[in-house]
Amino acid sequence: MVHESGIYWIRNLLDGKVYIGSTSCFKDRWNEHRCSLLRNAHPNIHLQRAWNRDHEKNFTFTVLERVISERKLLIEREQYYLDLYSKEQKYNLRLKAENQLGIKHSNEVKEKISKSRKGKGLGNKGNLGRKLTTETKEKISRVITGQKRSEHTKELISKVNLNNQHGIGNKSRLGQKRSLEEREKQRQKNLGRKHSPETIEKIRQWNLKRSQGRI
Repeated sequence: MVHESGIYWIRNLLDGKVYIGSTSCFKDRWNEHRCSLLRNAHPNIHLQRAWNRDHEKNFTFTVLERVISERKLLIEREQYYLDLYSKEQKYNLRLKAENQLGIKHSNEVKEKISKSRKGKGLGNKGNLGRKLTTETKEKISRVITGQKRSEHTKELISKVNLNNQHGIGNKSRLGQKRSLEEREKQRQKNLGRKHSPETIEKIRQWNLKRSQGRI
């Protein structure tokens, strides 16, 4: 049986520097890394800066060792490979292979992370309003295409679609007639609203065409 879990690295072909990690699924983990890097939102700032500078074509994802998907064993083997490289030879921020869930940073560390990420577009907040190039969008689309959705994701999508069928959301209301109550609420809302000269002219032209039977 070929295990899809184990140890991998992301290697910079220009300087040989590596990012070492462990995963329960190589394909999914590489897709996660690649999508984050393409969006300029990878949590590892050193790897992100190198990716931006040296471009995707100069990075490779390589399986180092296939290991049974057992947390303790994965951490043990990841640590083995981390110890083979000095701090200067790898992008990893941590020297120890351990799960970071539940680890609380000090205020000083939080402040340093915040300052290092300001203006870098790292994280979701840093990407607000940031436009992706057509090439980047296509790359992300290719990465996502073919991925299997989890049952939880399927359930969320199902709920959204169900809401749309019941008229929740702007697009789903296209072509639907509003009730008298909704019309009255909208009329009351519009009372006292002042239109700009441009809007008034558009309304006048629309009414003129309507009276002439042109619309």
